[in-house]
Amino acid sequence: MKKFTLLLLLMICFLFQANAINLPANPTSNNGSGGFLQLTTNSSPITVTSFNTMYSSTAGTSVTVQIYSRSGAYAGFTASNAGWTLIGTVTTNSAGTTTVAPLNVASLNINLAASTTTSFYLHATTAGGGIRYFGTGTVSMTNFSDANVALFTDVARTGNVAFGGTSFTPRAFTGSIDYNLSIVIPMCPTLTAAAPAVTVVNSACGANCSVTTGTITAPTGTCPTGSTLQYSTNGGGSWNTTLPTYNQTGPAQTVMTRCNCNIDTNISSPSSSVTTAPSGCPLPSAPSITITNNVCPSTTGALLLPGCGAGTVLEYTTSSNGPWTTTASSLINVAFTVFARCRNTTSGCLSTTSSANTAPTICPVCPNVRAAAPPCSGNKQLLQYQLYSKLPAS
Repeated sequence: MKKFTLLLLLMICFLFQANAINLPANPTSNNGSGGFLQLTTNSSPITVTSFNTMYSSTAGTSVTVQIYSRSGAYAGFTASNAGWTLIGTVTTNSAGTTTVAPLNVASLNINLAASTTTSFYLHATTAGGGIRYFGTGTVSMTNFSDANVALFTDVARTGNVAFGGTSFTPRAFTGSIDYNLSIVIPMCPTLTAAAPAVTVVNSACGANCSVTTGTITAPTGTCPTGSTLQYSTNGGGSWNTTLPTYNQTGPAQTVMTRCNCNIDTNISSPSSSVTTAPSGCPLPSAPSITITNNVCPSTTGALLLPGCGAGTVLEYTTSSNGPWTTTASSLINVAFTVFARCRNTTSGCLSTTSSANTAPTICPVCPNVRAAAPPCSGNKQLLQYQLYSKLPAS
């Protein structure tokens, strides 16, 4: 049950406060009033919970302190409240001039982001209860640091009015600072929405029977911060971050996308998918040629070619090199080869070429027998007479 509770906390929380850490500054003081501090964080954010310091009033005396802050270094900004924000006023009890007393500021939520510099000005408004500093008559320590934060302090002001009185330097903060280290626990983002899909422009058959180029473009949308866009072209069997290349000649591709959590690759968003439809340039079917040769004495030869179908036109030639025409050749009494093909009128794609040979028969020509016969000659009459004269008498 404890393991489950810890896991649940890790899933629903992203900020963890470590145990309080104390950054010591100058351990003693030798004069007093308000002072300036500059905190620079390292790679982790922190939350300041207490400024622990000494006060001029006797132990047990109530002291009211104003806390101002500004982004960046305080150098050049210690004489005016311009650019400063009063983030809170806190009351504490003095522990005397030589003993550190806590100034609890946890209620002010002083959260400092990683790798930032923030300045603070602590000013006691209670008469006689000014914040003590170190540096009178000796060189004060102005720089303190640990693994998470660096403290710089070298200016203090006297008087009961904030940013009033006289400025002294080097004068440094005495005591210490308590803070919590804020550890960010990375989490998967919310991945309930489907991942953005790729954009596909399919290839198509264009003019001159040429195929236009198909493309796959990365999604215009993005995955939530903390996740990475991935692609799959094998139905989710494997995933990678490389945008697939369009298969121009097919087969079709189904491109899937998903958003995959960076810290836990077992967690992904619902996938999106787009399927390509590459288009080649289909060729028309070749025409079949039927030749009926002539038969003497009266059958006429014929050339028969079926149509090529919708969107195409039938073309002929008697030479394999063209030119091509849509007018069929007439059969004549000379043998020749006829070539035919189908052409798509939109794409210009051509079928394979069909061919056939004619074999006409040369029929003999009959003489003109419709004219009157010519008269007989004298020799023919003589021959006829001679034939009749030799016939026996009856």
